[in-house]
Amino acid sequence: HLASFVGNPLRSPMTGIWLVPFARKFAGPNGEFLGVVTGVMQLRYFEQIFQTIVSGPNSSIALFRRDGILLARHPHLEAAIGQSFPKSTFLKVLAQSDHGTDRKIGVVDGQERLISARSLAHYPVALVATATVADALVNWKHGAIAMVVAALIIGLVIGGVIFVSIWAVGRKLREQ
Repeated sequence: HLASFVGNPLRSPMTGIWLVPFARKFAGPNGEFLGVVTGVMQLRYFEQIFQTIVSGPNSSIALFRRDGILLARHPHLEAAIGQSFPKSTFLKVLAQSDHGTDRKIGVVDGQERLISARSLAHYPVALVATATVADALVNWKHGAIAMVVAALIIGLVIGGVIFVSIWAVGRKLREQ
């Protein structure tokens, strides 16, 4: 009854590169079995893509099987590839929906992290992106400081206009 399958990551006996086997079942318009297409992908391919989109030095993007097996991750952690993380936060998040976000202490570095996960529609895998709370809020802090400075400047301008207006009215009254 499986439509797709993602195997355990394994090392190529020839090159030593991490690989993952994929299989996808094809059915006809009436549901009849037409066949299976299988293939193998280098996990380095995913890590290179993740590297181009990771948001900062304290962020990570990982590809997990839905059972918690780590397939690929940037930054790369050699010892973690192929390991099972059955109590991962992303599994709890995805148990309720196909996507979600949580805030937890990271297992790798012990820092407070925002963890977002999304299941892929046609494969039993999930993408998990994490960032430290401090890194996630740094743009917000810069924005808040900019808004406070802008509000102070606007306040000074308005105060200056009121002061000049009162001074001008006072001068006219003194002239009369």
